[in-house]
Amino acid sequence: MKRSDNLVIKNSHRHRQIIALINSRRKVSVYELSAHLDLSIQTIRRELRYLEQQNLIIRTKGGAMALDSISTQNNLTSNDLSLSASAVSLINEHDVVALDSSSFSIALARQIRQMDFSVTVLTASLEVATELSSASNCRLVVTGGIFRRTSQSLEGTLTLQAIKSFRIEKAFITCDGFTLQDGPTESDDYQAQFKSLLMQNANQTILAIPNEIIGKNSLIPLCSLSALSWIILVEPLDSRQMEVLQSLGIKTLVDPFAYRKKQDR
Repeated sequence: MKRSDNLVIKNSHRHRQIIALINSRRKVSVYELSAHLDLSIQTIRRELRYLEQQNLIIRTKGGAMALDSISTQNNLTSNDLSLSASAVSLINEHDVVALDSSSFSIALARQIRQMDFSVTVLTASLEVATELSSASNCRLVVTGGIFRRTSQSLEGTLTLQAIKSFRIEKAFITCDGFTLQDGPTESDDYQAQFKSLLMQNANQTILAIPNEIIGKNSLIPLCSLSALSWIILVEPLDSRQMEVLQSLGIKTLVDPFAYRKKQDR
C-alpha cells in the first residue's frame, strides 16, 4: 500500500474518532479532544476546520459541537448546507454582504465564521447575528426595527432606513417560489419590500434556490430575472432552462457534491 493511501486511512480513522466523541458529548473543547486522542492542539484545530468545511460538525469558540445541535434548533436542511457551501465561495475579503432572514442565511453565516479573511455583514436576522456574534473575522451590523417572533428578525421603518444607508457589495437572498416565467416570488409583502431594497443597494444580487421551490409561484413578484447576478442551485435545471439563464447574463453556481451524490444513487 502506498504511503498516501496509508495517510488517507489514518486521517479517515481520526475524523471518525473526533466526530464520535463530539456526537457522544454534544460539545467538547479542543483541549478535551487533544487529551482524549493524544493529538496536538494545532492538529485538532486543523481537523475541526476540515470537518466543518465538510458540514460534519460545528466549530465553536475553543471547541466544537454536534451538527444537529444547531441544525435542529434552526431547522437547517441539507439544501441550506449545500447552498451555503457554494455561496461562501462568492465572498471576497472586505466585502460588505447582506444576509436575509432565512435558514440559508444562518447556514451561510456559519460558513462566513470560518473564513480566514474579514468581511462586513449586514442583517436584520437575530439568528444570523447570534451565529456571527463571536466571529473575529466579521464586522457585524444589525439593523434596528421591531422584533418579529415568527422570523426571529427585525422589521419596520427603522430596518428599511438602515439598509438605505449602506452600500452593499453582495446581497444574498432567498424566495418562496421560482419559475423562469415569473422569476423569484415572495409570500410576505414586507419581506418582498425588504429584499427589493437590499437589491437596490447592492452591486450584485445572489439568489439561493432550494430544490423544493422550483416550479412553484408565490403571491408577490420579487424581481425580474435580469436583476439577478448569480443563481445558486443544489442541482442544475434542465438544459433549456440553464440556457435561458445564460442568455440573460445570469451566472449559475451548482453544488457539484450534491449533484454527484444524486448521480451515484
